[in-house]
Amino acid sequence: MAIQSPLPRLEEDGSRLDWVDARYEVGIEMRGTQQVEISHRLHNAGSLERLIDLGTAKWVTEVRCPRTMFCALHHSAHAEQVLELRSDELLDPWFFLPGLLAVEDSSLEAVGLNGFAWDSSDNLDVPRGWWLARASVRSARPLSASLVRFTRQPALSPGEMGVEENHNGRTPFVVSLAADLYERRHDRDVQIAGLIAACALLPRSQFCAGGDNDESPVAAELCSRIEEAGLPDWDSDEFDPARTATLLERFHVSPPAEDEDG
Repeated sequence: MAIQSPLPRLEEDGSRLDWVDARYEVGIEMRGTQQVEISHRLHNAGSLERLIDLGTAKWVTEVRCPRTMFCALHHSAHAEQVLELRSDELLDPWFFLPGLLAVEDSSLEAVGLNGFAWDSSDNLDVPRGWWLARASVRSARPLSASLVRFTRQPALSPGEMGVEENHNGRTPFVVSLAADLYERRHDRDVQIAGLIAACALLPRSQFCAGGDNDESPVAAELCSRIEEAGLPDWDSDEFDPARTATLLERFHVSPPAEDEDG
């Protein structure tokens, strides 16, 4: 029997109870400023996977930029998407909304859906354009960029760097660079060194309990990342700023070159 409504959606945050055991997870990794890799994962959602196999559902990532009113949908039959982004279309801030979209009118088996609303023997008529699964909106601005801003400081001698808390701006910490380092501010080693310096200020910053930033979205995300890694946070005497910084932005270590002489 085909059912017209209601239609289920599998939300990443579990805010809808349409599915009993199914889960949808997304991983997003920025590669520089113009390339992003999105990884989609389904668990215990066989009826959705069948639609993907039939080609009537595809993985999508919607890219949004409110400042330029830009919006685009990128489709893929594969769970790994790599997007090339145009800087002339996207101005900070911009966002990703990944999910699974019905690209054709489809029939979805109700197996695995909440029995209060659907019978497992039902087939649901899903129209083209329906979001079958949807992730939470992600900011393209990485957490490290939300913590640290780099500026040029002519008073510094070559090779020198300084850091201070920024009480009045959007970015909590400002890293000052000598002119030679500022020219290399996009180098990963320079950025991570600045991030380590900023993390060293966390225990005496407005991110501490009772401070102006202790309940900010940046603090919440940073605490979540630290907790997931099993590390002590900045309110602990065991807080490690270098470990925290490289949790957010890891050094890229090239493999040793092979000895041509064997």
